[in-house]
Amino acid sequence: MADMVSERYALSLYEVAQDEKQEKLYLDQLTEVCAAFDSEPDFLKMLTTPSIAVEDKQKVLKTVFEGRIEPFLLNFLMLVTDKGRIGLIHEMCQAYKEQYYFENGIVEV
Repeated sequence: MADMVSERYALSLYEVAQDEKQEKLYLDQLTEVCAAFDSEPDFLKMLTTPSIAVEDKQKVLKTVFEGRIEPFLLNFLMLVTDKGRIGLIHEMCQAYKEQYYFENGIVEV
């Protein structure tokens, strides 16, 4: 189930990126967001903690990422946080990357 959910969110994000002709930029920025979560695992843990209010989580996301990533990507992060899906961000990033590679005929070796 997590894979299907991640793929749906990633595909939705990819469609917006296509409309803006920013697919590669979104991939790069989404990868950077995941790298930030990897380097600070407590950051992602805080965002997935149910006892912390969604509004507080979104304020932290704005503080950390506003001006560093595209506004729509920031809104995407806030949406998946609101829906309780931010814990799937790495899977979403991978699904987005796979879609980007598929659309652009890129094969990893």
